[in-house]
Amino acid sequence: MFVASGLLRRKLWVVPYEKTQTIRVSRGPVQRALRLSSLLLDTAGAGALRSPEMHDLDESEAERMADRLYALFQAARARIRKPA
Repeated sequence: MFVASGLLRRKLWVVPYEKTQTIRVSRGPVQRALRLSSLLLDTAGAGALRSPEMHDLDESEAERMADRLYALFQAARARIRKPA
């Protein structure tokens, strides 16, 4: 998963699917009124104030992305657990 943000100071996160710990879709009051959502990923190495986040996505797109990321996470973890 690649997440880039920032206009003047660019940040790029490259998160391997199997390293994801939390996939969260959140909506604030203004986002709910506008049918928007934020998709947040958490990993062990992410800081408390800096983590891969995508803000103001269409709410259905954010849900689809979260479902797809979770499916990719499960597939990656299954490959890791498979005996050699």
